[in-house]
Amino acid sequence: MPPHLKKRMDRNGKWYIVDGRYIASTKTEDEEVARHILERYVKDRLGILDPLKLQSSAKEVFKKFGSADIVTAIRKLRFPCVYAFIRDGEIVYVGSSINGFARVMQSHHPMLESALEEDKIAFWVTGGEIEARELEHEIIKMVKPKFNGNGIGKGYGQRT
Repeated sequence: MPPHLKKRMDRNGKWYIVDGRYIASTKTEDEEVARHILERYVKDRLGILDPLKLQSSAKEVFKKFGSADIVTAIRKLRFPCVYAFIRDGEIVYVGSSINGFARVMQSHHPMLESALEEDKIAFWVTGGEIEARELEHEIIKMVKPKFNGNGIGKGYGQRT
């Protein structure tokens, strides 16, 4: 299960972030504020919130071409997760990895080999490998993606 919020059902009524075995208080009773804190927690976990320190030549690149979509530490891209390839708004393949982006971006991943320009990918960061495998199974059961089948389904990685 990806990092999520859980409300404590005592007189405090505070919201907590639950991420695998990690549990931390948001120190708020306001659900909207707690959701914002959770979003920042996930982005920080992925290294997206790290301030970018640039030398003058790099600053010129960003000045001319604009901000990057995402900037993160390379090592933070290795995390247990579940990923879904999305084509025309439909989840067509679901997988899990203990190495985050590393697995998905391998040149021999069949879905990457057949990716269309407009295809998207979604990630759910999990607390560990077992949690990732369980979430992958739940999503596949729920959505029945056409490229997940019995192991490798018919049409796996083929353009449609």
